[in-house]
Amino acid sequence: MIRILSLVFIVVMAVALIVLTPMRAVAGLIGLDRLGLSAAAVTGTVWSGRLQTASFRGVPLGDMEVGVEPLALFTGTTRLRLKTSSGHAVLVRNGSRAGLAGADLQVPLALFPSAVPMPGTLTTQGLTAGFLRGRCVRGEGKVSADVLQRTNLLGEGGSLLTGDASCEAGALVLPLRGRTQSANVEIMLRIEGDGRYRMDTKVGTADPRLEATLRLAGFVPVTGGRARTDQGRLWR
Repeated sequence: MIRILSLVFIVVMAVALIVLTPMRAVAGLIGLDRLGLSAAAVTGTVWSGRLQTASFRGVPLGDMEVGVEPLALFTGTTRLRLKTSSGHAVLVRNGSRAGLAGADLQVPLALFPSAVPMPGTLTTQGLTAGFLRGRCVRGEGKVSADVLQRTNLLGEGGSLLTGDASCEAGALVLPLRGRTQSANVEIMLRIEGDGRYRMDTKVGTADPRLEATLRLAGFVPVTGGRARTDQGRLWR
C-alpha cells in the first residue's frame, strides 16, 4: 500500500510541476520562435499561457492563448493548443510525426507574398495536416479565401475561392478555385514539412487589359491562361 501511495504521490507531483511551470520558461523548448511565433510578452503557465500582441512572421495576430496538454506528455506526444479571436488549432508532435489538428482559423493572405496584392484572409475549417518524417501523410478539411472579393485586380464580381485539403507528393496541398466576371482563378498552395511553401497562381482570361496587368506582374503564358509561382518559408 505504501508503495502504491508513493507512486501516486510522484505522479501527482509530476503533473503539478508540469501544470505550474511558467509558459515563459518553456516557450523556447516548445520552439515557438522556430514556428515563426513571437510576442511582446509571454505570461501564464504551460497549461494556460498567453502571448500578448502575438505575430506570425511579422503579421499581427493579436493576443493568443497557448497551452500544452499535460497528460498527452506521458504518451510522448506534445499537444499545443492555440486560440486567437479568429480561431483555434492544435499543434501535435510525437517523434518523427508532427502536424496540425482540427484547425478552424482565419489567417492573413499577407503570409504568402505575391506580385499581385493578396488582401483578405485564408479560412480553414477542420483542417488536419499530418507529417511523418517531413512528408505529408494526412491532409483533410476545407479551405477558402476571399481575395477576389477584396480586390478588382483580377476582375469584378469575384467569388469565394474554395477547395479541399489533401496530400500530394509529400506536401500538404490547399487548392483554391473561383472566378470573377472576366477570369477563372486557381491558386495551388503547397506546404512542405520543413516549412517551405510554393504558391502557383493561374488566371484564365480573354480580357486584354487584365492580360496586360498579368504580364507586368510576371505571369507567363501557359495553356489556358497565364501563371506565376511564388515561394517562401513559413517556419524553420
